[in-house]
Amino acid sequence: MQVGDPLKLETPASADELYYARGGEVSEFSHRPIFTGDVLRLRDTRLVCAVQHPCAMRSGPKRNPVILTCIVAPFAEPVPVDWDGGHYKRMFLPDMDDQTTYAVEFLQMALVTPEEIDGAERVTILSAYGVNLLLQRWTYHNNRIVIPTVTINAQCAGPFEEADLVAEATDDLVAAGDSVAQADVALERWLSDRSHGGISQRDRLADAQARSTVRRELRSQVDAWLREIEERGAGDAPPVG
Repeated sequence: MQVGDPLKLETPASADELYYARGGEVSEFSHRPIFTGDVLRLRDTRLVCAVQHPCAMRSGPKRNPVILTCIVAPFAEPVPVDWDGGHYKRMFLPDMDDQTTYAVEFLQMALVTPEEIDGAERVTILSAYGVNLLLQRWTYHNNRIVIPTVTINAQCAGPFEEADLVAEATDDLVAAGDSVAQADVALERWLSDRSHGGISQRDRLADAQARSTVRRELRSQVDAWLREIEERGAGDAPPVG
């Protein structure tokens, strides 16, 4: 990661910095909520990338009727060494797979529904830094303002952590016998809980100082849910949030 001149668009030190999972790795994260920077193959074969902040994709626990994406297309030219040197209408995705270099094309937008998202195949998950670079370039394309990725990260780190925690907790609950829908209900109830001074667990994740505590509390709650599942028999009722 190379965080340099705050007035320049940043360049990753290597393509590997951009990705959390790609190719066959993505299947390991089937319960991870759709997140900014996810590349999806829709049923009509188009590749699209979600370009909204996760909070802009939903209203509370309910997903919005449409989600803004941009088309992901092959990029025939060599990826520039300096990402501040042009191509401001796209986000590069070098080495997204073994055969083709791709780019998120900001001029080719597509509104997709949650149902289309549910029916899509997720093919790439960006790393936290990859998400921040995408949003940096997307913002610059729309507003000609360079926002350092460290500033963007302050707004994205909490939701990124939430996506990881939800995925891990859902994996455990489903493995124990609950359905994905039951896990979703319990986790959303827990994340929305405001018993900590009126601040939700979701909002506490946005605070770097509280993040590890929230992670530990959720682990404890998941353990309690797993004990409930064992006691009542898998699948009879949703876990108590």
